[in-house]
Amino acid sequence: MSTTTHLIAWLACSSHEAARLRHPEVDVDHLLLGLIAEGGAAAALLGMHGVTLAGARQAIQELADTDLAALGVDAPTIRATAPPSALAAQAFSELGEIPISARAQQLVGARQASFNTSLSTLQALLDADTDAPMRLLAHLGVDPESLHAELTARARRRPRGQDGTSRRDSAVVERDLLPDGPAAALCLTRFISAPSARVRAVLADPSLLHDWAVLPEEVRATHPDGIISRHDSRTGRRHLDLRWCRVEPAPDSLVWAKTLLNGPNRGQAFAYDRFDLRPAPGGCALTLTRAYRIWRLSGRLLHPVTRRLTRIGMVNAFGAIARTVAASL
Repeated sequence: MSTTTHLIAWLACSSHEAARLRHPEVDVDHLLLGLIAEGGAAAALLGMHGVTLAGARQAIQELADTDLAALGVDAPTIRATAPPSALAAQAFSELGEIPISARAQQLVGARQASFNTSLSTLQALLDADTDAPMRLLAHLGVDPESLHAELTARARRRPRGQDGTSRRDSAVVERDLLPDGPAAALCLTRFISAPSARVRAVLADPSLLHDWAVLPEEVRATHPDGIISRHDSRTGRRHLDLRWCRVEPAPDSLVWAKTLLNGPNRGQAFAYDRFDLRPAPGGCALTLTRAYRIWRLSGRLLHPVTRRLTRIGMVNAFGAIARTVAASL
């Protein structure tokens, strides 16, 4: 994941976290929440210290209640007795763009070079002039010295990937899922700050595929076990229709198999995405194996480019999955 892609994903997650809490702006503590929601190496490290996205959200609320109590405001009682407002019933997606606070903007602008990876982003947040991130982590029982020591040690080691994604690229194509013709597969793993069962439930839901796998306008029909999607060419003169079918080979695995519905190869397997989940401290390790057909001689010649684009697409898919899971918690 490039620095720009990481920044966009991180700030988008931070904005969503502020919206979820009904806060008027994105502040430094929301930046920490967004980093956890984004998943990856920093979220995995915090998970090893007992930090989860759900726990961090609750901690922010508890700290806010403590601050209000010091001013004589009983926030829990007000929330329990106040009638639901129109704003409270409004969907997150309808809240519009939430502004970033002055101190959060200053932090991001002053330390732009420090945000090239999720681990360096975490380090920048911990080194910020404001004590909001450390106060939140301390409330969650994190030992700051131990966390700083691990960050320093990891910074000295060569990272597995700037996005916190493993680089075990090559994978074996499962011929029972992709039996026709030449094919290739890539395999990547990333940490998600949510229980395996929750992540699997999100991945298995056909109605959520438009949140992480396809564009909403590409979905033509939704079925209990999948969807039908249409993908137009750049000129709009041609299109590709795919049938997505859910396959569940094991309790901790899930496959979305894609079959061609039009063209000369109608009925043939086109590609598949396999997800394997493994519990990890603070969440789960999600492994994505993406296999795809290599069509004709031109496909073989262009395969190095296709392989690179496929990997970029997988990294972006991890980000979309993390955001979708975070929204479901």
